[in-house]
Amino acid sequence: MGIKDHKSNRFKSGDHLVMCQRSGRVVYASECVREWNGLLVHRSVYEPKHPALMYRATPESPPPTLLSPEPADVYVGSDYVNPDYWEIAYTGMS
Repeated sequence: MGIKDHKSNRFKSGDHLVMCQRSGRVVYASECVREWNGLLVHRSVYEPKHPALMYRATPESPPPTLLSPEPADVYVGSDYVNPDYWEIAYTGMS
C-alpha cells in the first residue's frame, strides 16, 4: 500500500500538511505517527523499535579475590655467566 497523494479532492477541517521524514512525501498530519527515534512518518512506512535494541548489557562481576599472594618474579634465562670463566681467561693474559 503506497502513500496516497494529498492533492485529492477531499478537505479535512483542522488538518494540515506535513512532510514524511522517511519518504519525503507530503501527507496529512492525521495520517502520521511519531516513531521511537523522533521521526514523524506516514503510517504505511512506520517501523517499530527492534526488540534487540531494548536489551541492556549485564554488568561484569567483580574479579575473585586472590587466596595466596603472587610469587616474586624470578628470572630464569640462558645468559648465565660462570664467574670462574672470567678469572681464568684474564689471568693468563697479563
